[in-house]
Amino acid sequence: MKISKMDVLVVNAFIRKKNKFLAVRRKSSFFGGMLAFPGGKVEKNESPTKALQREVYEETGHKIKLINSTPLVIGDILVGSHKVTIELYRAKLAGGKKVRQEEEIEEIVWVKPNNFLNSLKENSYPKDHIEGIRDFLVKEKML
Repeated sequence: MKISKMDVLVVNAFIRKKNKFLAVRRKSSFFGGMLAFPGGKVEKNESPTKALQREVYEETGHKIKLINSTPLVIGDILVGSHKVTIELYRAKLAGGKKVRQEEEIEEIVWVKPNNFLNSLKENSYPKDHIEGIRDFLVKEKML
């Protein structure tokens, strides 16, 4: 995928453990305090899958293995003049141990779906994205 200078691609990991999945609580002012899937921005000349592995490790200390190379959910939000495309990939843990690595991360948690969705709502995350995530969690038989 080619990214323009004004566009940003963000990749996130869906890592499930029974009826919970891995999430991080961000400190930053951009959706600070909100639970989020671990992940982050794809850097110049970096593939989405390599970026996802790097970001998850930087945020959580966990190494991951992708289960699928095609995103499960894709959505766009407008942040100022930037279009941010968000992709969600299914992954599993493949080593490392839970260690908050980045200053922007407040905590790393295994979260139940409804708690995650409530965090998105409380932090004014775009409603259409919340519905997309909810639909995804229903398909995953978590709701």
